[in-house]
Amino acid sequence: MMRKRSFWDKNDFTKDSDDIQIIQPRYIEQIDLGLQLKQTGTTSPSLEDMLSILDRVQVKLTGKIVTELKGRDVLAYNCLVENRSIKYTVPAGDTQYGYVEGLSLPLKLAPGAHILSVRFLYNSVSTITDTKLSFSTLESDTVLSRAMIQMPRYVFTPPSTGAFNTALDSTFSGTLIGFLVYSTTIPTTSATTTTVSKLRVKIGGDIAYEDNWQGLCSQTFYPEDSTLRSVLDNYVFLDFRKDPVPAGSRIEVQVYSDDTNDVIIIPVVQV
Repeated sequence: MMRKRSFWDKNDFTKDSDDIQIIQPRYIEQIDLGLQLKQTGTTSPSLEDMLSILDRVQVKLTGKIVTELKGRDVLAYNCLVENRSIKYTVPAGDTQYGYVEGLSLPLKLAPGAHILSVRFLYNSVSTITDTKLSFSTLESDTVLSRAMIQMPRYVFTPPSTGAFNTALDSTFSGTLIGFLVYSTTIPTTSATTTTVSKLRVKIGGDIAYEDNWQGLCSQTFYPEDSTLRSVLDNYVFLDFRKDPVPAGSRIEVQVYSDDTNDVIIIPVVQV
């Protein structure tokens, strides 16, 4: 039987939360999130502005952060990894309300000896006031998966342009099923400059995956909604689910950049 537990119901969200412990009597499939806000002033916020209120959501197991994502990263996971859309309403006038609904953070966590907690970090936006956050858990009496989803977040600033630089060199304790990658600069109608101009993934020292930005986009499903695309076009998803990288493999991600803006790399790992 599937169950739903509500923890925050449009709670005021104007500062960082404390760690919120989630007592876990059963399997948790995901954490569901929703934002409500109000425009202040004559300038309307963008969807990215609205998502940026959620500066970060952290999932912790016994005090250790295992997943850490910004609001826009959560949107990217839903749309580009799960091929799910979300509901949103962008306000268009002073005192109008806006909403982001249907965001889900995967967990797939069976009960155990661990302590599960979440924390929400707040970011102030000048065009937004009266922010509220809801969160709940989707649970099951049956353990639907023995592999938890963990998504650490790595920020890399290229030290140079015109050459491959190592952005990530690590091993993971679980199976790697893909990467979400964010490029600060992407091609436009007026310029071809791209922060992630090319990307290379080495597994065990051997090149396993290499392409330019256009080629990386070809493996990513993008919704047709232009407002969602205003956020999602800066992301690609490298999908390894059909042939995942085994746990313990050495993984090196190299980035060839046209500028030195930040690159975000988010491994999606089943542990």
